[in-house]
Amino acid sequence: MRRIIPILLLTIASLISCKNEPKENQKTEVSEIETVKTPKTSDTEKINEVFEKFKELYNELNGFKNSSDFKKYGFGEGGKNKAWLEKVRELKNNPDSKLLIKKGILIGELEQLGMAYASSNGKETEVTKTFNKIFSDVISPKTESVKTEQNESSTTENWYSGGSLHKADGTEWKKASEHNKLATCADFVMTIAKRNGETPSVFSSEYKIASESLKDCINKFYKLSGSENTTVTKVAIGCL
Repeated sequence: MRRIIPILLLTIASLISCKNEPKENQKTEVSEIETVKTPKTSDTEKINEVFEKFKELYNELNGFKNSSDFKKYGFGEGGKNKAWLEKVRELKNNPDSKLLIKKGILIGELEQLGMAYASSNGKETEVTKTFNKIFSDVISPKTESVKTEQNESSTTENWYSGGSLHKADGTEWKKASEHNKLATCADFVMTIAKRNGETPSVFSSEYKIASESLKDCINKFYKLSGSENTTVTKVAIGCL
């Protein structure tokens, strides 16, 4: 799909040029290159513009999420922060905001973060931590030197890989690392999604949030029920 769109744009531009210019005025290689590059430059400018608005709204949210007014009213009537939600939704309705996907984020995710803070009265949850991690990595990407150091220890330690608790019981689950728990839950979420005809991207925030939620559900089950002999798979099925 991504390859088809640029080809269509180039074809349309060529037809328009042929219609408006005399036949004897042949295009040079330079003009052809400029025709291809123009939309890319335009898209870059649009991305930068909406990204700046995204950062402003994200910083604004971080500025008021712990305020007494937000804890009391959230985004409701009578509070000072209803306008923030309106600005986010206005940007969300801007067609250019869809270009943010090229940076790995969506304006709808910022709206979800705001609503999550409203529900938790400004407190951090697994959902807010996940979104904040995603946004922080995009807004302030790590330097190559830092990435190089981390790659040595984490190349094969992606958050969604290495889970081995599928047949474990409650005792084994409680002793396992947080990484093993999350990776195991990622396997369950992916399996269910595929059975429903879907294949979520391992890089999507929704996939990680669903995995985090399942991990929390399993933790609560073993903590509250005391049923240590129940396998992790059975608990996961009940949670899903």
